[in-house]
This record gives sequence, C-alpha cells and structure tokens, in this order.
Amino acid sequence: MRPVPNDIVSTLIRYLPQILENVQIDSGNTRLINAVRLTKRIIPRLKKIENEKNTKP
Repeated sequence: MRPVPNDIVSTLIRYLPQILENVQIDSGNTRLINAVRLTKRIIPRLKKIENEKNTKP
C-alpha cells in the first residue's frame, strides 16, 4: 500500500460528504447507488484514522 499525504486525506474527508450529498441518485443506476453507499460507510473510518494520526506524538 502506498502512503497518502495527510493533506490529501484531510481534503477528501472534508469535501467527499458534500459531493455525496449533491449527487443525483437515479433509482435505476445501482452502480452509483452502491458507490455512494460504500463511500458513506468509509468516511467515518477515514476520519478515525485521521484523528489517530493527529493525536500521535
């Protein structure tokens, strides 16, 4: 796994929820629905990882 710079992770955590809220989800596009659903589940995990990195000395 490649390391990702902290600023990229922080930007993703900040902007991804806004993007997901504004995506037009059609009832027929299951691929998009699944992508949004999975991404919404991953965001809290990313926030947790980011918080752990910030609190470590």
